[in-house]
Amino acid sequence: MLEGEELADVRDIASKATSQAVKLALVLHVTSHPTISDQDASVIDADTMSRAIQLGAYFLHQSVSSQRHADEDAQLAPARRILGWMHKAGKKKHSFSEIQQFSPRPRLSAKELITVMDLLVDHHHVVAIDTGAKHPDYQLRDGDGK
Repeated sequence: MLEGEELADVRDIASKATSQAVKLALVLHVTSHPTISDQDASVIDADTMSRAIQLGAYFLHQSVSSQRHADEDAQLAPARRILGWMHKAGKKKHSFSEIQQFSPRPRLSAKELITVMDLLVDHHHVVAIDTGAKHPDYQLRDGDGK
């Protein structure tokens, strides 16, 4: 789980996967052998461990998917907030500085706002209009994407 590898962004979840699979194996073992608690010791067989690993992989996938979806929603929240503000403002065209100064709090840094506006452009919610200034103006697209 080194930086840049597949599960690096969910290291906290992935690091628990092995212990979770072992715990699942124990649960499967005990439920398959109800009288096991009467014994001093028992051995978890390979088939039970294999099933636990499969279940663990499934639960890991679901947890990672949920976490990544939550992270994605957090990244989209500023874009939704700004787009909603632009629609409520009652005009189609907004300058970069106007968005930065008057959009709802928390206000974004210029770098963050550029990222958000690029996202809105990429998803065809707004059009960037080059005015020759440092940053473009942004115009809302019509409801049909034009």
